[in-house]
Amino acid sequence: MKVSLYFQKCGVEVLIVDEVEHIKSYGVRRRLLEVSNMTYGIPIICASCDPHRWTLGDSEVAGRWNDYFRLDLYKNERLQQLLLYINLLLPFTSDSFMLPDSGDPKKSSYVIDNGLVKSIEKWTRGKLRDVMILVVEASKQAIQESRPCLDDKLLERTWKSIQSKPLEENR
Repeated sequence: MKVSLYFQKCGVEVLIVDEVEHIKSYGVRRRLLEVSNMTYGIPIICASCDPHRWTLGDSEVAGRWNDYFRLDLYKNERLQQLLLYINLLLPFTSDSFMLPDSGDPKKSSYVIDNGLVKSIEKWTRGKLRDVMILVVEASKQAIQESRPCLDDKLLERTWKSIQSKPLEENR
C-alpha cells in the first residue's frame, strides 16, 4: 500500500485524526483500520468528544480502538496547578498568578491568587486553548510594557481585548 511508503518517506511519527466521530462511513472506518495495520509502530491518535460513538457497528474497529484518555477542563485545583506550572516558564522577574503570603511576615513566600484563578476559570471556561491564548497575549503585553509579571488587571484587560477582536497571525 502506498500510504505506508509515504509515511516512511515523510518520516511520519504520529498520525492524529481530529473529530473522528464524524467518520460515518463504514468504508472510511475500515480504511483507517487498514492504515493502522500497515503502519505498525506509528501511533494513531483519534480526538473525539464522544470516543465510543465512531466505533459503533464495527466490532473489529471497536476492539482495536478501545483505549481512551479523557481531557478534562482546567478548573479549581487543576487550573491552579496549571497556572503554577506556567508561572515557572514565564520570563518575568516576579511570580504571576500569586499573592504575598500573609501567614509569616519573616518569610517572603507567596500563595496562589484564588480570586484570579476563579476569574481565569470563568473567562476561559476551563478550556486549555483559551487559557493559553490568554497567557500568551498577556505575556506579550507585559513584555511590551516592561511589567514584572502577569497581574489581575493585565489579564482582565487582555481577556476583554481578545474577546473584542480576532487574534492576528504572527503578532
